[in-house]
Amino acid sequence: MPSRVPLRLAACAAAVAGLVVGLPLPATASDTMTVCMGSPTPSGWVEVKYSTNYRCGRPGSTHNAKTIRKVTSVSPGGTVAACTSSPRPAGWAVTRYRYVSSCEISRFGSSNNNTQQMLVNLNGLPSGSIRAVCGAWSAPQGWAIVSRHRDYGCVYSRFGSPTSDNAATIRKF
Repeated sequence: MPSRVPLRLAACAAAVAGLVVGLPLPATASDTMTVCMGSPTPSGWVEVKYSTNYRCGRPGSTHNAKTIRKVTSVSPGGTVAACTSSPRPAGWAVTRYRYVSSCEISRFGSSNNNTQQMLVNLNGLPSGSIRAVCGAWSAPQGWAIVSRHRDYGCVYSRFGSPTSDNAATIRKF
């Protein structure tokens, strides 16, 4: 009967190598996982929380791990809350900003900018669909700007207020 010790050693070596190159830490669920901060966020995923994990090395003044969520199964028009530092998937738009401490990259908090964005999936919506989105200085491909307006939910600065039109209503053509 072959010994399992070499297999266990190989598994441990692979786990350590994974941490060095930033592969995922042990997954918690199929649609979310925690990875070291140096790992790129894959296409179709968003960052939803920053934390400290000693498997990713000794923490400094910033968190060294991030929880990412797979969003490819979110239905058209569906929403997801993501940290503002997260890459935005293609075909998604911001509908609101807000402050949440779990999206602070700093371990010591900040009163600077908002840290979370609410994203809406514009992919697959039928013609004639209308959505209010933040920013939208130019309409996403396949969409037209119907109107511009001021929206407190679209102010990026934590304690700011809109001083000009910072949101738009868009319609899919």
